[in-house]
Amino acid sequence: MRVVHLLDRVALDRLHLLAGPSGEPASPAAAAAATVELARVGVHLEDAGRLGAAGARGVGDVVRHVRSRRGGDGTWAPLFDGFPDRLPAADDVRLRAAFGWARLAGVPDPDDAQVRAAFDFSDLGWWPASSVPQDVGAARVARLRQRVLPPDGRVEWWTLRVVGPQERDDALRAWVADCFATPTSLREDVREDVRAVTALLGTGGVRPADVPFRETRTLLVRAVWETERATLPDLGLDPDDLLRLFADLTGTDTSLGRGVRYPRLSRADRRLVVQCLERSPRLGDVFRRRGLWLAVGRGLHVGEHTGAPRTRAVFERLRATRHDVTSFPARFERLLREDRAQIRDNGATYPRVSVLGDGTALPVTRAPGHLALPPRARTAVLGVLDAAVTAQLAGRESWHGERVHVAEGLDRVLVPEALRSTAQGLVQVERGSVLPLGEAPVVRLFVHWKHPDSDLDLSCLALDEDFTVVDHVSWTRLRSGVMVHSGDVTSAPDGAQEFLDVDLAALGRDLLPDGLPGETPPRRGRPRWFRRVRRAGRADPAVRTGAWRYLVPVVFRYSGPAFGDLEEACAGWMLRERTSREHVAFDPATVANAFALTGGQRAVVPFALDVRSREVVTVDLHLPGLPGARVERDGSGVGDLVRAVVARRPLRTDVATLVAEHVAARGGEPVTDRARATITVGTDAGCTYDVLRPERLLADLL
Repeated sequence: MRVVHLLDRVALDRLHLLAGPSGEPASPAAAAAATVELARVGVHLEDAGRLGAAGARGVGDVVRHVRSRRGGDGTWAPLFDGFPDRLPAADDVRLRAAFGWARLAGVPDPDDAQVRAAFDFSDLGWWPASSVPQDVGAARVARLRQRVLPPDGRVEWWTLRVVGPQERDDALRAWVADCFATPTSLREDVREDVRAVTALLGTGGVRPADVPFRETRTLLVRAVWETERATLPDLGLDPDDLLRLFADLTGTDTSLGRGVRYPRLSRADRRLVVQCLERSPRLGDVFRRRGLWLAVGRGLHVGEHTGAPRTRAVFERLRATRHDVTSFPARFERLLREDRAQIRDNGATYPRVSVLGDGTALPVTRAPGHLALPPRARTAVLGVLDAAVTAQLAGRESWHGERVHVAEGLDRVLVPEALRSTAQGLVQVERGSVLPLGEAPVVRLFVHWKHPDSDLDLSCLALDEDFTVVDHVSWTRLRSGVMVHSGDVTSAPDGAQEFLDVDLAALGRDLLPDGLPGETPPRRGRPRWFRRVRRAGRADPAVRTGAWRYLVPVVFRYSGPAFGDLEEACAGWMLRERTSREHVAFDPATVANAFALTGGQRAVVPFALDVRSREVVTVDLHLPGLPGARVERDGSGVGDLVRAVVARRPLRTDVATLVAEHVAARGGEPVTDRARATITVGTDAGCTYDVLRPERLLADLL
């Protein structure tokens, strides 16, 4: 039960299985105590009776692991313990800066404590000490207070099933086989888990020919290299498989987009590689990467291997000419060149966004007016493609007698095509997919990081129907309408957090200019300047929410090391019942998604919240520059990217359509009652195909 074994951890994270050691059963009291402790972090056991006495004693390890997966394994606290209740309706960084620096007039070199004191406006009834370095002592006291606060009350449940060690291992072998059979890229953390499981449980007899995605095939080849090296020549590897193996062994680019270093190989290993080439059915592919193979051939000493005449002949031809004119690719390329064949886009689908290997967004804009296929030709091409897809699906195992249920809303979830660069969160969905938010009254965003010289900024942009920025909350404005920021922390030596609340319940009401939610009522004795600022905030049209359509969080790295170099760095969002300082600020049971901040870019845009339909649009883009620290000034580029991501849905295949194609081609029966179904497709671990953990769906249906 202790989540210290790697297989236990992967089974819990990927399959929602809890491996419980066999032995005497847990007493009713011990089982009840374990169930309560797990519920505090949002975990429900499907069959708690199988927990066992040893398993009940190890529940604390599971709780710590789940807390870590949901965003934090410690106690978190906002900068100001009055968050989100005590903040005037109007807030502006320029006003705060003017008062703060006026207090520091005559102090030539203020230290952190003096800066914090100067910017503490609590004596004026204002938000204290925002945009200041972390006070470690005060932060630790705030965390102690958080520990005695009650939870929010809402729970985003994880349902776990208790299994024995053998059932765990069998399930992991099946999961690994699904990962290898997936025809798209795998997320980086999933790749690492596949590598770890195969090192312990083996490859399960999967052959490279059964692995359609070339980079995933590298995982398999590397696993065989590490554990069963002598069997490599029997696997029918092609030359690119070997180059990717070399790249993986040397830590270079397995996509072969850049150069590959030649690894240190013993004489026996060189002989093994030459034998792989000799038996390869695609030995002529060395001409596709002639420069790389000429360099590799020198290291392999191909001419010395008298037992590989075919390989020696091909390498002699490789040294003599740049092209293997006898190959099919060469003949095909020649035909294309001679006939000037080309297909051009008519520009109607722009703007677009491409995603690079590290998750960086690359806007693609183009004016309309390019050549398009004539309507008759387009219809004919689509007809041929549809017939080919139907024939291919009909050739798979029959679904006659199967009743298939597809959960509502999966027509808005896109079939994953490129998961490698997506955020390492609790769920995996393709960019542009739409998931329901549910009925939660409050969304609380959070970012956590730890580094003495790092400043991360959490902000949120409000976009209108045309994706134009109409409002924001950030370190420069801590409140606007139904959005409230917890305050700006500019360093995190002891680990710091920023929170941002969106009160959806208030947003759903008709807000009047003089009735802003959470507004501090006027009090006698407040200075005249404060009353003027408060009136200005009420009159400001930017705080009126009628124009809002999308709320877009942004995490910006203002200073310090890259995200991936921080000691700790993660972000996410909670779905809560309350916006109140009387309840714990970070409640892991309410976390809907959390993900590690990785990479070297400056900003991350995780999602867009459609406030009209109460849906979350997955954006998951990393930005190298804009928006900068002032999102209100630099946020227009974010609006363009969100527009492009939203536009992906009509251009991509959704899960419901994919399943419908299988049902029609394979003879299944669609049903609307899940209880009657023999095949279920949905968003929970109890489904045959869980679209939020899509390895099996991709392996079987794509």
